[in-house]
Amino acid sequence: LSQESFVGSFAGGAGAANGWPWVYEALFGPLDPWRYFLVGHPGSGVVSHSHEDGYNFLVYGTKAWQIQSPNRQVRSHCEQRAGDVVYLPRGWAHSVRSETET
Repeated sequence: LSQESFVGSFAGGAGAANGWPWVYEALFGPLDPWRYFLVGHPGSGVVSHSHEDGYNFLVYGTKAWQIQSPNRQVRSHCEQRAGDVVYLPRGWAHSVRSETET
């Protein structure tokens, strides 16, 4: 199995909903955090999680974000549209759902 065929098999958006980054890392090693790219279909997304600082740029479509501070005192919901950048500081939990093709 090559990286190209593995990633190509998820074209069309199924990857985000099925958690392919963890499978990818098990097969090929860590993803470069500066080159992480996802394509999603309406209703796909990821469950709540947190990690290091992250910038999330949306090229196409609309996503809904649920965001929570590390101390759980701050909770927020936002809609991200094409051209928007969402910055998440280290440790802030978040879940995201594609509302449209993304």
